[in-house]
Amino acid sequence: MPGREIRQAIRSMVRAPLFTAVAVLLLALGIGANALIFTAVDALLLRPLPVAHPDRIVRLGVPRSPVHISYEHPYVYARVLRERAHAFSGVFASWPVEMAFSSANRVESITGNIVSGNYYSALGLAPALGRLFTDDDQRRSATVGRIAAMVCRDAACAVAPGLLLGFAAYAACSRVVASLLYGIAPWDNPSIAGAALCLLATFFPAVRAASVRPSQALREE
Repeated sequence: MPGREIRQAIRSMVRAPLFTAVAVLLLALGIGANALIFTAVDALLLRPLPVAHPDRIVRLGVPRSPVHISYEHPYVYARVLRERAHAFSGVFASWPVEMAFSSANRVESITGNIVSGNYYSALGLAPALGRLFTDDDQRRSATVGRIAAMVCRDAACAVAPGLLLGFAAYAACSRVVASLLYGIAPWDNPSIAGAALCLLATFFPAVRAASVRPSQALREE
């Protein structure tokens, strides 16, 4: 009977506590090692990259010798491939760089990548909030005015629908409330103008943030 066998196994383990502890320890070590190995293999080999169509991503290299393939190319190669190689849906460039940032008396080494403007769009990535850089950002410099205009434009896209709906509801309700008021106009023009000016609330913080050097911001972090 299964119950009798289980009770017998428990009594055997109680009679030999040292053997039971060693067996449990070995089983725990084996299970933990297998779980660790599987996690590493799954992350490196089995799990697909968190991008759109990971099975279609290729890395272009040039054979320099029978045993060596070079993946280091001038950026002009990527531009030519984007313009002429129609077999690819997108071609982007990436170059690893080592950066050093100093804060007070400490210097920290950071590894980053210099990428082309279409890096995120070619991989099919979308930001959870805000936007990523594009080809237009690569063609033009990121001046304070352009950054402030971008922030104000994004804020307007987020605030304008709410303002329009609020004004429409305000206009509809004012006609109903007008019959209940005496000596007071249902329209409050200063409040309406103030609500419209809230779109400018992002301009001055955007100008101030754009004037901060990225290296200084990273040092502060």
